[in-house]
Amino acid sequence: MPVGFDEVAAVNNLEQLRVLVETWQAQADEAARVSKTGTTPRTYDKALLLLEELKQMLPQQ
Repeated sequence: MPVGFDEVAAVNNLEQLRVLVETWQAQADEAARVSKTGTTPRTYDKALLLLEELKQMLPQQ
């Protein structure tokens, strides 16, 4: 383990990232729910790609 590695801070950052990903997903889901087409608006395309990448990087619980 690298000198100065703070395990508690790393875990806290990971949990903050999980909350952020969940929040973004909820916002995208809500945008799809209220759209006339029932799908996420195209303005969310890049955000959804980033969201998927972030989900893949997070360790599975």
